[in-house]
Amino acid sequence: MKPHGHGDVHLLMQQNGVARQWLERGVKWLCFFQDTNALVFRALVSALGVSESRQLALNFVSVPRTPGEAVGIQP
Repeated sequence: MKPHGHGDVHLLMQQNGVARQWLERGVKWLCFFQDTNALVFRALVSALGVSESRQLALNFVSVPRTPGEAVGIQP
């Protein structure tokens, strides 16, 4: 939640041992997405394929949108 934004999930995963548990269980891929970027699922499989073939540790996919566009969860 605000004011820290979306990045808190990564810190919480590390602090609570979730990332370590997943690593020990052999989890290889993880996808984080923002509610304002739901169209990323159309490109997810392709992005994973590129990540695997190029042995990337991290990959980003973005979807352009107009500032103020009504997408995502509305308060």
